[in-house]
Amino acid sequence: MFQRKPASCSLSLLSKRVEIKFIVLFFLFLIFHAPSVRAQTSSREYFRVAKYKMEHGDFQDALDFINSAIISDTTYMNAYLLRAEINYNLGHYQSTIKDIDKAFSIDPQKSKYMSKYYLLRGKAYRKINDLEAAKKDVDKTITIKEKNPEAYYERAKLYSRNKKYREALQDMNKAIELNPDKAEYFAERARIKQVLFKPLPGTSSFESILSDINAAIALNADNYDYYAFRFRLMKEEKTDSEKLIKDVSSIISRFPDHIDMYVERGILLMNDYKYQDAIKDFTRALEMNDKRDDVYRYRGLCYHNLNQTSKAIMDYSTSIKIMEKRLAGQQTNAEGDENILAKTYVQRGYSYQISGRNQEACRDFLRAYNLGSKTGLNYYKKFCRGF
Repeated sequence: MFQRKPASCSLSLLSKRVEIKFIVLFFLFLIFHAPSVRAQTSSREYFRVAKYKMEHGDFQDALDFINSAIISDTTYMNAYLLRAEINYNLGHYQSTIKDIDKAFSIDPQKSKYMSKYYLLRGKAYRKINDLEAAKKDVDKTITIKEKNPEAYYERAKLYSRNKKYREALQDMNKAIELNPDKAEYFAERARIKQVLFKPLPGTSSFESILSDINAAIALNADNYDYYAFRFRLMKEEKTDSEKLIKDVSSIISRFPDHIDMYVERGILLMNDYKYQDAIKDFTRALEMNDKRDDVYRYRGLCYHNLNQTSKAIMDYSTSIKIMEKRLAGQQTNAEGDENILAKTYVQRGYSYQISGRNQEACRDFLRAYNLGSKTGLNYYKKFCRGF
């Protein structure tokens, strides 16, 4: 007679069979699914590294890592959205649009609430001059999130591009109301007001523009364009030259690599008869860019007024050479340049004349006249009757 096995023994055998079956199933799972699990893990790791790189400004490396994330998982929605941000920072605007389109197609329902990426796509469309598509996306952003100051700022720029300045101003007012701590908002509103109102100095509109640009500078003291904008306003206001020189000098001390402020200060000094100081500024400007015909012309005038006519003639000649080369390559109407060229011939001709080089002077006066200068003709009649 066989003895019956205890119930506990049967349960133990059953447990072992279940355990063996589980192990077999687990290994089957690993065989068939482990590659996708590893790929998913890799894609998340690549994503984290790409995001870190982007946040630290290393956009090219970030792009390489996020590309690897997408290769590992082609349905990874957030990877496409991160790549869109990276591409935007690299100036790859078409790729930005394409990535956001792809991300939205992966989860259309979720994408309905992603105001950040509608705005980013709108900005990318503006960069490629598709203003209609840009406005559609920015409008969608505001619909999703009404209190989004950046969206109003972006739409204001779109309105400005379409010359709808009143609408642009309304949006900038809203942006500043929602976030009064953004320098670029005040600067943009100042620009819009200037174009919209074209105010005369002393009017309330003019003062409001000056107030906005001062607010921008107070919020961001390291933006050259804000100071340059304010300087131009002060010139329009006909601020006395001493105050203007002081302002432009402070700009130069803060931004010593911007050529335009040296030229501006040089002109102010020249108009105040401080020719030696003006020459220093014009020389510094030419060290930065020796293709500026206007700066050679200004410096030539200073030399002329200091009776250093040989130096004046050299600078006028260089200015003429640069202008003639530019005019030869122009396809459009160059009437303005021709007028300036004519004036420069008159100036060089006068320097020749007081240097006793009358034949060369008369030749320059005639060239100026042929370019439409009545002054050239008058000088020719005055100085060249015997030639």
